[in-house]
Amino acid sequence: MPTLIIDTLSAACMVAVVWCFLRALLQKPPQNAGLEKAGMDDYLRKITRVTGHSVYDTFYKSAEGWPVSNDRVERDFRIYLAN
Repeated sequence: MPTLIIDTLSAACMVAVVWCFLRALLQKPPQNAGLEKAGMDDYLRKITRVTGHSVYDTFYKSAEGWPVSNDRVERDFRIYLAN
């Protein structure tokens, strides 16, 4: 008899814990609610604001560490401006 009472109470507690967890999970708004995904334009805007350089200069600075030709940087910058 005492085992039955203990088992019943433990099952009831487990159901209550799961119910509270699910309720909290469903009521919590998503962490990214209202926030847009940060795009490349946002990153470039932040970099240019912090460094004080133009977007054009940022393109050339980012290409310094890569084996990229100046023509490729110019082409990529034109594609950026077009989009």
